Amino acid sequence: MATTAPERHPFLRQPARVALIDVRPPLDTNSLLNVHDALCHVVSLAHSVVGPSRLPLFSVIVLGNYPECILPLQPIAGNFAKVLAALGELKALAKPAFGLSHSNSSKGCLLEGLQEAMAQFKCATTQGPKQVPSPSPMPNQVEVTLITGQSPGLVKEHLEKMVDQVQLEHLKKISVVCVSDPERMVVMAEPGEEGGSQPLPLTETSPSELGLSVMDVVTVDNDVITLETLFKGWLQDCGTDVEHLHILLPGGEGEGEEVIIKCDLHERVLNPSSMTLNHFVSPLILFFVDHRCPDCMVRGVGLVSSEGLCESVLFGLPLVARPTACWKLDWEDLLTNQQHFTTLAKLLRERGQVLLARYEPPLPLSTHHITSSHPHFVLLPSPSHTLLIKSVVVSELLLPVDLSSPMDMPTDEVLETMRGSLSRLEYHETYNPLLVHSRLYDSLCALPAKKNPLFKPGGGPRKKSLQNDTSYPSSLTGQAGTVRNLGLKRSLGGEHAQFPWQL
Repeated sequence: MATTAPERHPFLRQPARVALIDVRPPLDTNSLLNVHDALCHVVSLAHSVVGPSRLPLFSVIVLGNYPECILPLQPIAGNFAKVLAALGELKALAKPAFGLSHSNSSKGCLLEGLQEAMAQFKCATTQGPKQVPSPSPMPNQVEVTLITGQSPGLVKEHLEKMVDQVQLEHLKKISVVCVSDPERMVVMAEPGEEGGSQPLPLTETSPSELGLSVMDVVTVDNDVITLETLFKGWLQDCGTDVEHLHILLPGGEGEGEEVIIKCDLHERVLNPSSMTLNHFVSPLILFFVDHRCPDCMVRGVGLVSSEGLCESVLFGLPLVARPTACWKLDWEDLLTNQQHFTTLAKLLRERGQVLLARYEPPLPLSTHHITSSHPHFVLLPSPSHTLLIKSVVVSELLLPVDLSSPMDMPTDEVLETMRGSLSRLEYHETYNPLLVHSRLYDSLCALPAKKNPLFKPGGGPRKKSLQNDTSYPSSLTGQAGTVRNLGLKRSLGGEHAQFPWQL
């Protein structure tokens, strides 16, 4: 009996988020403004992405002379204006005239803030699923992020001493974000405590249940991009119930069973097409979709080395640009334009560079266009003097990713198994898409048959069915008739290659 593959529900395990912002010195005005900007940016992204909520419940508690909740725990959906207004209060706290001082009750204020966060989560979860809009489930855990300018060592030490006074049943993690400012770094210590004049290194803190299980301490630079990158981690899928991807490879020499590698997938960028109002949907793609679309304009803003362009920051539908053949232009203008285009492509290829371009909205600018976003593109030269246009990721869409090595070198047994597995796969010098088929035509022709059982594609049954045909050509590099050049290249970081399916 065939087993059903387990279904994966993305963003099912997203925790509620509570931001504890310690606005006392040494967190200065500039630092607090950076925190405000970073939180506003990430919250706006979370609100704009459609589908299950990546940030189901959010709260902000300010730790000043006493804890103050400026945003009770609530969903962002339906409350976006209220969330932005609450975050705007951080600007008022950032004014020098606010008059916060380094209080002797620092630990007590932090403890009260943690207790308030856990109490809000308990209250929110008891209100039932109506608190979180569908299709997002009610979170069953809460993650607290403490943003402070205090010494990371002593903040961690104080938190470890509070473990017995905080309910840990639904606490997923406490993330301590220490905004680094060495010139004004002071410790959060009571008068008379030993070591109160010097920061305590993290390696000297005593381990405890809290420190070993649910605490994470990081030190970040005092700038918006670094803080924003850290907060964007909230938008990543936290679910680990089911593996996301299985890579099937043939068994090694003398082994009958397949090698199955199980993977988790992590987003590198936010999908622009999944954002409300389509802020970042490429206008170049809409040119081939909409019935009416104005001419697109992109302005060159820089040059990038082909070696320095990572393929992971490219996305979307590739388009090939050629010199225009518009019949409305004068013949001399057509010739001059063709020379400019060919020269641009030739120089970019000779220099090993690509052109970075920004979308320019059509003129005259309306109110909508004044606040519209500006997608960016790269124009890559090809050997046939055409340009390949692809969308490129910008700062707002980039998500953090852990690029650290997961383990040491594999064992000899694993190396031998993988070598044997890879040796059983056919090697192709180049990739020819004309010889690789996905049975798309069969699927498209089967659509009417599903709606009308009497419909038969082609007037009758096919003599040869491709339903179970999963074989690939013996060579992906062979010729398949006369094929026009699509203007692509083998890799972004190497020499351009003339493929068999290029002119």
